[in-house]
Amino acid sequence: MAKYICFSHKTPRVFRNRRGLYGHLILKHRDCFSSVPDNFWSDIRTVDFSKFTCRKCGKCGFKGLLDLVRHLNKCQGLKIIYQRKIARPVVFSNGLPKNTATKIMESHRTMRDVALKLEVPKEILDLAEDLSEKYCREAGVGRTIYIDAASLYIASMLKGCEFKISQRRIASEFNISELALRENYKKIMKTLNIEKEI
Repeated sequence: MAKYICFSHKTPRVFRNRRGLYGHLILKHRDCFSSVPDNFWSDIRTVDFSKFTCRKCGKCGFKGLLDLVRHLNKCQGLKIIYQRKIARPVVFSNGLPKNTATKIMESHRTMRDVALKLEVPKEILDLAEDLSEKYCREAGVGRTIYIDAASLYIASMLKGCEFKISQRRIASEFNISELALRENYKKIMKTLNIEKEI
């Protein structure tokens, strides 16, 4: 089972250790930094992470790789997560091989697919996308179909009762259980301090 997953690509990239994650960060996300240490290609144990500088905000002085990754997640929206932070892994679950799990993930419907099927107004879809992205940043997790389903449900409630979508319809379209949807929308509401009763 992978320890680190980068969701910033069409197909998630999986790494079993920090060395692999570090190589990916340097090769695929080099544009996140305005400057890097002179020996950034050397052994990860000798790299001075305090010399990395965030291109967006100019922050430097990072304590290590995970500190750097956490900052990039919050500041630049880089979607790299640590597997153990997910209570119930969605993409790579039940011990499935990576290729099998990836195919299953690709077969899942996106929020836009479901919104189109349910004829959801654009303003509700846009709000749902914002809620999903904001929650993932705040909670430090990767975006999943459970989070998307819950975000779409919350958005439909917040926009008033003229276009209220039932939990059953959303869960059915995303091919998840209503219980999973309820659990996730409660987490999102609590994390984002949404007080409106649903």
